[in-house]
Amino acid sequence: MEIITIKPDQEKEWNEHILQNPFSYPHQLFGWNRIIEKTYGLETRYLAAQEGGRFVGVLPLFMVQGRWLQNYLSSLAGGVLADREDIARVLFEHAKSLVQEYDFSYLKVRDNIYPWNLTPQVMVEQTHILDLTVGVETIWKNFKSEARNRIRKAEKTGLQMDKGKGYLKEFYDVLATNLRDMGTPIFSFNFLQNVLNEFSKEIELLVIKLGDKVISEMFLFSFKNTLYSPFIAGLKNYSSYCSNDLLYWESIQYACRHGFEYFNFGKNRKDSGAARFKQKFNAQPKDLYDYYYLNKISEIPKIGRVNWKFQALRAVWKKLPVELTKRVGPVIRRDLPFG
Repeated sequence: MEIITIKPDQEKEWNEHILQNPFSYPHQLFGWNRIIEKTYGLETRYLAAQEGGRFVGVLPLFMVQGRWLQNYLSSLAGGVLADREDIARVLFEHAKSLVQEYDFSYLKVRDNIYPWNLTPQVMVEQTHILDLTVGVETIWKNFKSEARNRIRKAEKTGLQMDKGKGYLKEFYDVLATNLRDMGTPIFSFNFLQNVLNEFSKEIELLVIKLGDKVISEMFLFSFKNTLYSPFIAGLKNYSSYCSNDLLYWESIQYACRHGFEYFNFGKNRKDSGAARFKQKFNAQPKDLYDYYYLNKISEIPKIGRVNWKFQALRAVWKKLPVELTKRVGPVIRRDLPFG
C-alpha cells in the first residue's frame, strides 16, 4: 500500500472513487479543495491510499494556522473513506505524521459516517435521513401530526415557495440574521459564492416568501441518490408562520420530483432542538463520528456549548448588529471554516 498526496491532474480519479464509495459525503469532492483555498487561503493535503495502481482509500485534509485558536489539521465532513479497516488506519497514521511534522496541536477527522476502530472517538452529532422511495403520499402520512398541522397553517397564511440561484444575496442576509440570533459567527458571502460557482449544477436555493419578503430559505446540494440540506435559516420574528416546516415539505417534494431516493436534513447535535424538529418528519438519525490525535494538548478541544468561553462569546454575539457580524464573522471563521 502506498500513500500519496493528490495533484490537481488526479481530480477525475479522486472524484470517481468518491462517487463509487457508499459512505462518501459531498464535501469530499475535489472541488472543495479550491473552495477552501479561494475562501480562506488555507493549505490542503488530499491523501489517497493506492494498491495495484487504484485508489482504495482517501482522506481530504486542510491546515489551520490559528489566529484565535490553536493550529490544527482537520478533514472535511465525511472524514476518511477506505475499502478496509487497515487502510483507514494507515491514512489516519499518515495524517498524524503531518501533525507532528508541522507541529500542530491536534488532528480532527470529522463527521465520519462509518464507525472506524480509531481512538479517541467522539460521537456528539448526527444527521437525519428520510427515505423517499415510499412515495410522497406515504411520506406525508408518516409525518407526526404536529408537522402536518404546522404545514397546513403555513399554507393558509399565503406563504409562497420560490427557487433559484438568484436568491443568493437574500439567502446570505437571512442566514446572517439567523446565525446572529443563535450566537454563531457567519462565514463570508464569498464562501457561498465560491461554493455556488464550483458546484452550480448540484446546487439549488429554495425560499419561502411572505409577499415579496424572504423569511425562510434552504441551500440544497445534489449528491448521488441523495438531496442534502447543508444550510437552512428562518427569520425569528416570523416563526409563528411555520415557514421552516413548509420549507422542509416543499424541499422533500422537490427531491421526490427530481428522482432522489433520500433527503438528508443536515447535521445537528444529539438530543437537540434541531434533532427533535427533524424527527417530526419521520427522519431517521444517523450517528456521525469524530476521531482525534492529540499532539500538543492533553484534552480534546471543547468548542461550543461545553466551553464557557464560547458560551460567553455567543451571549455577546447575539447582541451585535447583523452588519457588524458580517464583517467580523468571516475573520473568526477562518479558524473554524466548517464549525
